[in-house]
Parts: sequence; structure tokens; C-alpha cells
Amino acid sequence: MQNRREKKALWRCLAALSAISVLRQVWRHVGETQFTPAEATVIFSVYTALLNVWWYSIQTRVAQKAVRRFLTVGHWLTVSWFLVILLQNGIKAGQEQYGRFSGYLLAIPVIYGFQMNFYASLLLGKADDAKLDRRWYLLLIPASLIVAGYLTNQYHFFMNTEIPVLAGPSNHYRVNVGSVLTALWIIAMELLKIFNIMRSGRSIQKRWRKWLPLLELMLLILYTIPYIAIDFTPPKLEFIEYTAGLFCYEILVWESCILIGVLPVNTDYNEIFHRSDIGMQLLFPNGEVFLQSENAIAVDAESFEQLKQKGTATASSGLTLNLAQIKGGYVVFHSDTREIEQLAEELQERKASLEEESEILRTDLANQKEIRHIREQRRLYGMVYEQTEEERQEIVRILSAMRQALAHTPDARASSDEIRNLLEQFCGSALCIKNRGNRILEQEYQSEAEHEA
Repeated sequence: MQNRREKKALWRCLAALSAISVLRQVWRHVGETQFTPAEATVIFSVYTALLNVWWYSIQTRVAQKAVRRFLTVGHWLTVSWFLVILLQNGIKAGQEQYGRFSGYLLAIPVIYGFQMNFYASLLLGKADDAKLDRRWYLLLIPASLIVAGYLTNQYHFFMNTEIPVLAGPSNHYRVNVGSVLTALWIIAMELLKIFNIMRSGRSIQKRWRKWLPLLELMLLILYTIPYIAIDFTPPKLEFIEYTAGLFCYEILVWESCILIGVLPVNTDYNEIFHRSDIGMQLLFPNGEVFLQSENAIAVDAESFEQLKQKGTATASSGLTLNLAQIKGGYVVFHSDTREIEQLAEELQERKASLEEESEILRTDLANQKEIRHIREQRRLYGMVYEQTEEERQEIVRILSAMRQALAHTPDARASSDEIRNLLEQFCGSALCIKNRGNRILEQEYQSEAEHEA
């Protein structure tokens, strides 16, 4: 959607276009049939200026680079169109061959101009950095053949044939097959362009808007009928001459694309900036405010210096001011980090609480592990104790026998031999207890491993 200033500029351009068309008709009817070089230069200058105004607005508004590129090529082709018409007005009587060749030169901006606009329509609704599929450039081959046919028409007359007159050469022609094919080619380019525009506007809310380009094409057809009806001779009264009407039609089509929203533009950002909830403001290098949103925080000199040094500052309200350097000044915006800071404090408290709970949990787990270890140790000792009952009783018997032997045997040699035998029995019983314990531990280990597997 365009802002008011751009709409006023478009209306002024349309008024200037109508005014120069009226002046053109006055010169044509009051003076000679053919314009003087001065009059043709004035008309060409006004048309070119109006084209440049619109082209500049496209360069500053349209976001898609590829669309801007194709519209720029179409713009300069249109300028060359008017330049050829300017040269035609300087051709005098008796120079009909130059007039014919200049007429053939018009095929270049006409054919390629409509094709560039068609290429631009193929990119509607795509990303800003989208590129045209290279296969579409194959259409330049038949377009170049048509242009070559016009430039060499005097050798084959496939496009049109000169109507001879008694006075000699003339600039009146009879349409041949080539011209019909050219007209069909241009119509096909326009219909495909309108189709692409309407297809890109399928998702718009106001459905009637997507029909605007088609309506404008129908108006162009109606506007063309009076010229065709009188052998391509301009009517006596013209609101806008036909050549200017063609590029006016193209402008209306692309402005319709902007209106219905299929062509992204960089307009109406002033209102967005004004209502921005992040408090944006543009400052000159000296800190003076250039533009600011309605809820922007005033930046004093001290805060401005701090912003230039550190990039951030804290306002009295607790909001955080941020500064970024742009061309010709600075942009300042605020961010409300109070909730974030409060959440950060809560997270820090929660972190400390979790660390304390984690430490308690680790201690509890270590204690439980130790308790399980002691219980398992007691269980294993109990199993060994139960399964080595006989060996323990044997050891008790051996110890008792050893005490009796030491107390009642008078012979030291006999006492020593008996004690040695008892000790060997003691060691054997103790070894049995040890081996039994090892087997129990090995069986428990294998059982636990199988359970985990």
C-alpha cells in the first residue's frame, strides 16, 4: 500500500502527462502536421522525466532485486522508444528511407520491453533474492528473430509491405504475416504477465483487487480501438497519446501489483516506526532527535555518551537502552530486561537450591551404597558361616585337643608330634573354609552377571 505522498506524486505525474498530451495536440492542430525539433524535444524531455520519476520510485520501493533489474531494463527500453520517436520528428520530407528504418528500430524496445515486464512477473511472490530460471531466457530467441525480421524487412517484406504512391516512396504500409505474429507475441506476453499477477494474488483477502490488472488490459484494448479503426492514424482528440498511454498502462499494472500486495515494497514504514513498541529513535551525530516512536525514552547527554562508548545504558525507569550506528547518525531502541533479570535471579536461587539438594542426594546415595555393601557383606558372611558348620566344629575340636595335649603329655617329643598333627588338621579345616567362601563369592558373582545380562 502506498502512502499519501507517493499517491500525490503519481497523480501529479498523470496530470503532467495529460497536460503535455494536450499541448502536443495544440501544436499539431495549430502549427504544422509534423512537430518541430524544439517541440519534439520538449515532449521527449517531459516523457523521459516522468519515466525517470517512476523508475526512481521503483528503485526505492520494490524489495525484490530481480524484479527491479527487469523493470530497469524495461525502463531504459521505453526511454529508447521515445528517443527513436524524437529522431523520427527530425526526419524531413524526402528522407522516407530514414523514417522507415527508424520505424523498424521501434521493434527493439517494443518486443524486448514487453518481454522484460513478463520476466518480472515470473518473480512475483518469491523471495527477495530469487532468480529467474534460465530456461525462460530461451524466449529471447524468437523475440530476437522478430526484431531481426523488422530490421531486415526491406529485403523480404515479411513484416509489412510499403504501399506505393505516385509521388514516390511513402511511410504507409500494408500489414503482412510477420506483423500479425508480432502482435500475437506481444499479446501472449501481456496475457502471461496478467496470469502470473493474478496467480500471485490468489491469497489476498479482497478478491476483487486481483482483477485490476486484467481490467487495465481491457481498458488498453478499448483505448487501442480508435487507432486501429482509422488505419493507425491518431484521432483528433487524445486524452493521452497512444505511445505515452502504453507506458502509462505498464505503470498502472505494476502499481496495481503493489496495491494488491503481490509486489513487496518498502513503504508505509513511518507508521510502523511511529507505533513501534521497542521505542526506536533516530539521532543525529550530535544527539539531536531526527525521528522517534511514540513511546521512545528521551536520551540525555550523559546517557548518549555512555551509549556511544559502551553501546548500552540503563534509563531511570529501569529499561535498557541500546545504540547502533547507521549512515548519518545513530539508532537507539530500548529493551525491557527487568522481567529477564528477575527470572535470572530466580534461576540463580533455584540453581543454589538444586546444588544443595544435589549434594544431599549424593550423600544419601553414598550412605545407601555403604548400607547395601554392609548388608551384602553380612549376607555373604552368613552364607559362609552356615555352609562351613562342619569345618568350624572340626576346628573347635582340634583346638580343644591341642589344649589337652599340651596340658597332659609329659613327653615333649610326643607332645610336639601330636601338636603338629593337630596343626595340620587345623590348617586343612581352615583351607576348606576359605575355599568354600571363595566358591560362594564366585557363584554369587556369576548369578548377578547373568541377572544383569
